[in-house]
Amino acid sequence: MHLVGARGVEVKTWDEQWWEGMGRCVTPRQVPALRRKADAIIWCSVNGNEVTLHGWSTLDDVEAQPVVLTGPAHHPVANHQVPADRLRPLDDLFPLPAT
Repeated sequence: MHLVGARGVEVKTWDEQWWEGMGRCVTPRQVPALRRKADAIIWCSVNGNEVTLHGWSTLDDVEAQPVVLTGPAHHPVANHQVPADRLRPLDDLFPLPAT
C-alpha cells in the first residue's frame, strides 16, 4: 500500500500481454484486506520498461463487478474484474495544481 496525500492506494500491475484478459482483477478473498489498507486501486500495465497508468477504482467499484473466471484455461481464477471502460480517470484521484 502507498499513501497519496491522505489516501491509501494499492497499485496493481500486469504485463501488457495479460492486461485485457487478466488485468483489473481482484479475488473476492482479497477485498477485505484491501479495504483495511486502501481507499483506491490504481491499475497499471507494463511493457518492457514502459509503465502505463490506466486509471483507478474504489473497492466498491471492484465489488460491484460480478465474479468471473479469468486467466488461462488450465488455471482459471474467480475474480472481480473491472471493465477497462469503467476505470476512473487519474485526474480524479490526483488533481493537478493550477498553473
